[in-house]
Amino acid sequence: MGTELLRKLVTYAARVGGYGFLAVAVMICVDTIIRKTLKISIVGSTEISGFVFALATGTAMAFTVLLAGHIRVDVLQNLLPRTIAAVLNVAAAVSLVLVGGILVWNEALLLNEALEYQATSTLLDFPLWIPHLLFLSALVLFVIASLVMLMQQLRHFPNESPALGGDAGADNPFDIPDDAR
Repeated sequence: MGTELLRKLVTYAARVGGYGFLAVAVMICVDTIIRKTLKISIVGSTEISGFVFALATGTAMAFTVLLAGHIRVDVLQNLLPRTIAAVLNVAAAVSLVLVGGILVWNEALLLNEALEYQATSTLLDFPLWIPHLLFLSALVLFVIASLVMLMQQLRHFPNESPALGGDAGADNPFDIPDDAR
């Protein structure tokens, strides 16, 4: 999978997650208003919110990795020699891959359990394998993005590699240029 295709896929998935958040926000506002005025509630709004939150979180994690928007201690990193900073970048990328792998493994187990027991949500009687599959897909995107970032870190070692979205500047608002070196 090419980097550009991965970026487009992750960006599209993150936008879907973002639109899901907007839809949930509207649903919660409507639910609050009708609960206060008409004394009724939207059944399953908490479950729907949880499903959307899971999908949006997984896609946002992949999006953040591809744009190098994750939190780094740039002040400390700028004080370190370039080789040590590069080693820390590689270690961070390895840890993202490992954590992502653990998350994928656990979510795959939950998906298997939901399929095996034909589990459904409490209020909506909605098959739980669907949100588990969506969350697993988002986590797989996160692991792929993390692997791509790790490969890029190794390819550019010991120099810092730019975000996959491009160098710092207009194309990548999440990357801070390292003018201190």
